[in-house]
Amino acid sequence: MATWEQYWDLAGLLGRAVKRRLPGRLRSLREKNRTSQTSVAVLAEGCHLYLQDYLAMLGCSPDFLRGKKILELGTGEHVGTPLLMALCGARVFTIDAYDTVKFDREIMEMYRLLAPAAESSSVDPGLQEVIEHLYAGRHPAEFSADSPIQMQVVGAEDFQGEEFDLVVSRAVLEHVADLEAVVAMISRALAPGGLTVHKVDFSSHDLV
Repeated sequence: MATWEQYWDLAGLLGRAVKRRLPGRLRSLREKNRTSQTSVAVLAEGCHLYLQDYLAMLGCSPDFLRGKKILELGTGEHVGTPLLMALCGARVFTIDAYDTVKFDREIMEMYRLLAPAAESSSVDPGLQEVIEHLYAGRHPAEFSADSPIQMQVVGAEDFQGEEFDLVVSRAVLEHVADLEAVVAMISRALAPGGLTVHKVDFSSHDLV
């Protein structure tokens, strides 16, 4: 049976081992946290750039979006850009053939970075509810029918919906198998005088 002195020596060895490893572990955790914060900032900046791209193609300011009904093709992993559009006063419907929406910690933090005004009385109550739902990790496909942001999992060629003032997409049309069907759907979805802008990403698909 081990003596108290032996236990004490073992405790000392363990203590010294922890002290040697702890600074490295702390540094690793700090680096991981900094990387995560950087990723969140990059995600948020990407959403702002996407919105700026749409506005640049339209030749409009963010005020142009106020009161507009917008259809976005290709939701992707989050509704960051639709959220920015909604903050500009638009009502946004987003569709995707696949449900790839994520709610990991970085996405959740991104929503907080994009919409820090959830508690502000100046935010429309419907939009405030959407922001709170996103903060809480609620899927946008579950939002109410009168919500400023709505999502539906459906292919563009199969989409049957209302008329929209603006139809947009980014890095989506290059993935479409039947482009003619999608263009016909966009034509049906546009209200009289409506606009449509799309950015096609050839560079990442070995087409350029």
